Amino acid sequence: MKKVFKEFFRYLLYLLKKKNYKIKVANDIDSLYHIRNNHKLEYFFGYYDRSPEHNGRVLFHEMQTDEKSVNIIVKDINTNYESVIANTQVFNWQMGARAIWIDEDTISYNDFDGNKYVCKWYSLSQHNIIKVFAKPLQDYKGGNYYLGVNYQRLRSYAKEYAYYCLPEMTKSEYDDYEHDGIWKVDVNTGEINLLLSIAEILKYEHIDRFDKGKHFLNHIMMSPNGSSFIFIHRYYVNGVRYDRLMFYDFKQLKVLMNERIQSHYCWLDNENIFGYGEYDGKRSFNAINVKTGVVTKHEKLTAKHPRDGHPTVYEDWIVIDDYPDLSRMQPLIAYNYKTEEIKWLGEFYHDLKHKDYTRCDLHPRFSEDGRSIFIDTIYSGKRELVMLKVKF
Repeated sequence: MKKVFKEFFRYLLYLLKKKNYKIKVANDIDSLYHIRNNHKLEYFFGYYDRSPEHNGRVLFHEMQTDEKSVNIIVKDINTNYESVIANTQVFNWQMGARAIWIDEDTISYNDFDGNKYVCKWYSLSQHNIIKVFAKPLQDYKGGNYYLGVNYQRLRSYAKEYAYYCLPEMTKSEYDDYEHDGIWKVDVNTGEINLLLSIAEILKYEHIDRFDKGKHFLNHIMMSPNGSSFIFIHRYYVNGVRYDRLMFYDFKQLKVLMNERIQSHYCWLDNENIFGYGEYDGKRSFNAINVKTGVVTKHEKLTAKHPRDGHPTVYEDWIVIDDYPDLSRMQPLIAYNYKTEEIKWLGEFYHDLKHKDYTRCDLHPRFSEDGRSIFIDTIYSGKRELVMLKVKF
């Protein structure tokens, strides 16, 4: 009953605040390009930490009519030629199948082999799978290895990031923190090692509350040069969420933030990250030096854009989205983290039907050259990938 009342109240507020348009963009947006026109099926890229574009080709997921699988597609936006490279049941609305560009010729995506989640690398020139690894990928920055988490564990407490080919873990499986955590996979040999167990992470700066929690790890983000990474240690105690933002350089583990809510971050360079979380008891946008632990508050941005978003950086500019406001519009802004200049770029309608697991975050990402921003949006009534050409 409480949930019904909440939804009714949300709808009532929408009627009071509703705007007479579903999309509005600023003068800094030179043009808006739908990756597909007259499409019947929903399509999207996924998370905000990777660009879907590489040398004029765009990577995306296309939902199939049964809504049980997605096609992974590459489109040349200069010629409009599309190529379906795979179909997989391993996906979610936030990250898709974690399809990413490995290099000019290779695309990585997660899949299911009938028994376990795996990672496959596909060659565009050979039109074939060239590598299969026995653990799914969460992040890779070139080099000899990638990092992964247990997506089956996410199904219990982070459903929007989980895969659904395997059942939820049993209580005894879930509570086995010694044999699960962050996995390191050698891309040359396929060798798999448990790099950091959840048990190890719980021992680091342990507090009594940990003993009552249900723990998982997510949001691994490797530094640009791949020498270190950040991740979220998240746990629930009696339904209350707690987060630790953590750092590891393959030698030393650190807690960067230990206040209750830590959210989305991005790397500014190999020593500094930027994102949103609690600091000194208040939620704000902050920059953190991962070597020294020094936190710099971005108070002007927090005052103008006080809610959580997904930040992506290109040179001095960070593009950030937000969740729908009372009018159901999702704002998009650009922020120069050196000069503190803020540019409003637009807002996009998000209906009430898509929520929780099926919501459509904008997840903005720059193109490789920084001249375009890609967003997933549902303003037209269907989920789609849109490219915004920017002037700044």
